[in-house]
Amino acid sequence: MRGAFLPLLFGATVALSAAAVVSAASSGAAAVELYGRPLLGLTPAPLSEVVANPAKFNDRILRIEATGQGGGASLRISSGAASLPLRGEGFELPKELNGARLAAEGRLRGEGAELAFGAPGLEVKR
Repeated sequence: MRGAFLPLLFGATVALSAAAVVSAASSGAAAVELYGRPLLGLTPAPLSEVVANPAKFNDRILRIEATGQGGGASLRISSGAASLPLRGEGFELPKELNGARLAAEGRLRGEGAELAFGAPGLEVKR
């Protein structure tokens, strides 16, 4: 008797899974655009701390999540008063990212006024 219910339960599971996918797709969640390499999923470092004390973060791979300002070669990532230029490494940055939520993983490049964040990958939510 138990075997008779197995197809019914399996069918109900598939129907519920399909309904969840349709619901998630139509919920209006922002799609993520990927540029360059996929990100590793590191824990984000606060941009304000990175800008205030870059020596602490030298030689480390970082994840920074912030808002985009500008685009292309003049793209900056900003969070509150903290801001850094973002340089795509191995890919071209999108031309217009004002107000987009950005996640980038990479390393600090340069020093002082030349400090920038070099990233081989970038995720964008508009």
